[in-house]
Amino acid sequence: MKLDRLTAENIKGLKRLEIDFTQHGNLIVLGGDNGAGKSSGLDSVLYLFGGKGVIPEDVLRHGEEKGVIDGTLDDGTHVRRTFSKKGIHLVVENGDGMRFTSPQAVVAKLVQSANGGKSTLSFDPLSFVSMNPKKRIETLKSVLGIDTTKIDEAHAVAYEERRDLNRDLKQLQARFAGMDTFDDAPKEEISISSLVEELRKREETNRTNEQERNNVAVLRKKVGAEQEIIVDIRKDIADLEQELAEGKGELADREKALAKSVSEGKAAAKKADALVDADTDSIKQQMETASGTNDKIKANKAALGMQKEIVGCEKNVKGIARKLDKLVAEKKNLISDAKFAIPGLALSEDDVTVDGVRFENLASGDQTEVSVAMALAMQPELKVVLIHGGSLLDDIARMAKESDTTILMEIVGSGPEIDILLEGGEVKEGE
Repeated sequence: MKLDRLTAENIKGLKRLEIDFTQHGNLIVLGGDNGAGKSSGLDSVLYLFGGKGVIPEDVLRHGEEKGVIDGTLDDGTHVRRTFSKKGIHLVVENGDGMRFTSPQAVVAKLVQSANGGKSTLSFDPLSFVSMNPKKRIETLKSVLGIDTTKIDEAHAVAYEERRDLNRDLKQLQARFAGMDTFDDAPKEEISISSLVEELRKREETNRTNEQERNNVAVLRKKVGAEQEIIVDIRKDIADLEQELAEGKGELADREKALAKSVSEGKAAAKKADALVDADTDSIKQQMETASGTNDKIKANKAALGMQKEIVGCEKNVKGIARKLDKLVAEKKNLISDAKFAIPGLALSEDDVTVDGVRFENLASGDQTEVSVAMALAMQPELKVVLIHGGSLLDDIARMAKESDTTILMEIVGSGPEIDILLEGGEVKEGE
C-alpha cells in the first residue's frame, strides 16, 4: 500500500505543503534552506500515522490555532489528523467513505514493522548510521520487536551479586590464609575447672597423708619418753624397796602403756609406709598448658568454620555463574530467533554486524546502503520511508525503485536534484 496524496497545513515550520506522490518517482526530494519547512514535511507523515508517542506538544505552527494533516492511500483510504489547542482528532475512512471506529489501531497497523516492532516511520536510516553502537543496537531491537529489558535487568542484578560474592570469597580466603592451625591439638577444649577440682582432691589426700606421718613421729617420741621413764623407775626400785608395792603397780601400768604405744606405733608406721602420694605435678603441668591447648583448639574450630563458609560462598558463586550463563543464552536465543531485515544482519553485544563485520567498521557508503535496505525490508503495509539530511541520491533512488517504496527525503539546497522546493514553510512559487 502506498501514499498517493499528502496535505499539511500549519504543522511546525509549515504553512502549507501538498504532495501528489503519483506525479513523482519513488524518491521525492524536498529541498530548501534551513528553516524552510523540509523536516516539518517529513514529520507530517510521521504525525499522520504515528500515535501520541511521536507527536510533540508544540506541533502547531507558531501563532496558529489549528493545523491539519490529510493523506490518501492508493486503495482509497483517507486519513485526517487535526490539531488544535483543545487536542488532537483522528479520522480514518475507507474508500467508500465509512469511518473506522478505532482509527488509531488502523493507522498503527499500516506502519507497524513487518517484524512486529514499533512504527518504521520513526526509523531514519541516516540517523541510524550516526548513532553510537549501543543506541544502534537498541534501535534495531525496538524495530524488530525484541525486548530484552527483563533479561538485561536480571543479568545486571545477577552480575552485581556474583561480583559481591567473589569479593566476599576473596576476603574469606585471605582471612583463612592468615589463620594458625595446630595438628597436635585435641579436638575438644580442656576443662580448667575439672583440673582445679582434681588438684584440690589430690592436695587434700596429701594433707591427710602428712597428718598420718606426723602421728607416727609423735608416737615414736612418746615411745622414747616411756622407755626413759622405765629406766628411771628401775633405778628407783633398787633404792626404794619400801616403795616396791607401789612401784610394781606403776610399773605394770607403764608397761601396758608401752605395749599399747609400741603396737600403735608399728601399725601407724606400717600404714605410713604403704601410703602413696598423689601426682600433683602432672595436673599442674596440664593446667599450665591447658590455656595454650585450648587456644589451638579454638583456632582449629575457627579455621574449620571458615572453610565451610568458603565452600558455601564458592557454591553461591557457581550458582550465580550458571544463572548468568542461562540469561546470556536466553538473550542470545531471543535475538537469534528474530527475523532480521536483510541477510547477514545480526546483533552482537557491541554493535550491529553485517556478515560478521561491525557496522561502524563498514565504509560510509555501505553503512548508508545497509541502513536504507533495512528500512525498505522492514516496511509494513504502508511503503513509506522518511530520510532526514539525505545523500547518495542515485543509490537511494535505485533502492526505492527496486523495492517499489516511496522515500521522502529532505536535503539543504536548491539544486536540480530537488523535486519540491520549500521556502518560508510552503512550496516556492514557480515550483
